[in-house]
Amino acid sequence: MRRIVSFVQYNMFGRRTQEGVSGGILVEFEHDNMGRVTREESLGVDNRFEYSVFGIVSLTNVLGDESRTVYVSGQYISRRSCL
Repeated sequence: MRRIVSFVQYNMFGRRTQEGVSGGILVEFEHDNMGRVTREESLGVDNRFEYSVFGIVSLTNVLGDESRTVYVSGQYISRRSCL
């Protein structure tokens, strides 16, 4: 019987830096000073995230396609997506 072992690695601030399956895919994460994920990278995946004080405002994928969210006075207004 073959076992699949998954893992998650955290840095000294308790932020997830890697997760994956032994012998399989590894996903790496980068964070900003507030602990929010700013980059998610794996084989063929390179997502980058930007934030405002209201939440996520931009997601850009490996192809450079972007999805943006617009907030006005702290309220979610619209999402424009090119992904």
